[in-house]
Amino acid sequence: MNHIWSENKYIEMMVNILLFLVGINFLHYGQLFLPLICLILFVDRRLEFVVNKPLVFVLLCLFAVAFYAFSYQLGFYSVMGFTLPMAYYIGSNIRHPSKDNVIKVIYLFAIAMGIHILLDFVKDLYARGFYDLIHVSSHYDIWTGEKISTTVIAVELDLLIAVFYYLLVHEKNKMVKTVGITVFSVGFFYCILLGRRTPILLFFACMLMCFVFDRSVSEKGKRTFIYLMSLIILFSLVLGCLYAFDLFGLRSVLSHFYIFEKIARGFSDNRFGIYFKAFSLLGKYPWGGQKISESLGIQIHELWIDVYDYAGVVPYILLLGYSLIYGMNFISAIRKTDDGSYRTILIGLLVCIFIQMLLEPVMTASSIFLIIVITIGTIVEKAASYEK
Repeated sequence: MNHIWSENKYIEMMVNILLFLVGINFLHYGQLFLPLICLILFVDRRLEFVVNKPLVFVLLCLFAVAFYAFSYQLGFYSVMGFTLPMAYYIGSNIRHPSKDNVIKVIYLFAIAMGIHILLDFVKDLYARGFYDLIHVSSHYDIWTGEKISTTVIAVELDLLIAVFYYLLVHEKNKMVKTVGITVFSVGFFYCILLGRRTPILLFFACMLMCFVFDRSVSEKGKRTFIYLMSLIILFSLVLGCLYAFDLFGLRSVLSHFYIFEKIARGFSDNRFGIYFKAFSLLGKYPWGGQKISESLGIQIHELWIDVYDYAGVVPYILLLGYSLIYGMNFISAIRKTDDGSYRTILIGLLVCIFIQMLLEPVMTASSIFLIIVITIGTIVEKAASYEK
């Protein structure tokens, strides 16, 4: 049997279960499973230390040390940087980096994060009711019961958005396709109820880019894609007309939904203006300490500037360097593969990951997402090295 992580079926099962627990952020501390996974893989390798590229691993370790040194005031969250080299180590230790196994790992994380969304949705409906859910942009975590940012929910849908085109057009297993599309649909609906706009942008960007660069799509696949997108566009136009003219009192009904309130205020909320203001303050506050967000009165919704705001210029440069390497590795893998359907997954991931990092502070708001992104990216990098 072509195992993913180990020739030992018990270790294979254990690692997959632990990675699933990371994906659902079990008890809100999914990061704590990473050291155990690293130890299991290290022992399974008979104490042989294996990483794809030692210099990249060192870069992530330096980032972890720098982020901790300059943001120790954050307490527990200051050690989150150390999870990134762990994620790189885990991804480096995939035993059989075939395309099928890469897709299995992506599915594992995507479904795990999707299930977390479903659990939160059920909890919110039970605890608050539908009426309260559509009126207030708040979310209560399934594990802790505490109120947390709805950004976390939107981020957890990213992998399902990234693979949705592949599920719709190329996935041959009907059970996998049905489960994946169902979990995505419910999760997407929940995000809309919570007033999240980023998943809408990511969905259309990923679908469009995957379709444009999919050279292997069959005529049936093209028809499926065009039919779905036509239905979405037609539905949006009809809904827009009904809303604009307040036919059947629709505007009165929809105005109660938080997502329509946010769209009415404008899709950007002057986010790019805030980015420019934040950039102008980089030189003034080079050592972090959240001085930039304090000056602006808002947290910066962008990965790299948010890291700069918390920990300063050193971890900012290190993370920016890794991000460039990460992006180049993905582009290289896309160019190398001759499997058109596999290419669509890579394109979907690349588009989704980088747009999300440009729009949300995933290091401090949803470190699980960054951990999973690095694990998947490392596996993709290793699989690409086996391409002829």
